[in-house]
Amino acid sequence: MSILKKVKSKKLKRITLAIILLIVMMYTNGQVQPRLVLPVGHTRKINCIDISNNNKFLATSSDDKTVIIWDLNTGEEKVKLRGHTKEVNSVNFSFDEKFMVMKY
Repeated sequence: MSILKKVKSKKLKRITLAIILLIVMMYTNGQVQPRLVLPVGHTRKINCIDISNNNKFLATSSDDKTVIIWDLNTGEEKVKLRGHTKEVNSVNFSFDEKFMVMKY
């Protein structure tokens, strides 16, 4: 199920789509033809997103107790971090991108 199918309001669907397109366009820097990718990903509300300093990855945290790392060039899910005991409210890449900080 795509992100947009989960959104009930038409206005909220447009806003969600605009945000997704903006993120893709902002972080491709014209190097890659932007394309719309709406992967399944999370099964509940997304609480936070963070983009790596090298602009290659996007991390999302969710009420489904997972963190997903996405490849911004392909839009594909690279890693899904499961096993959290609570909803993950925040996620951040470290400056050197060797670590991630997650907050419940």
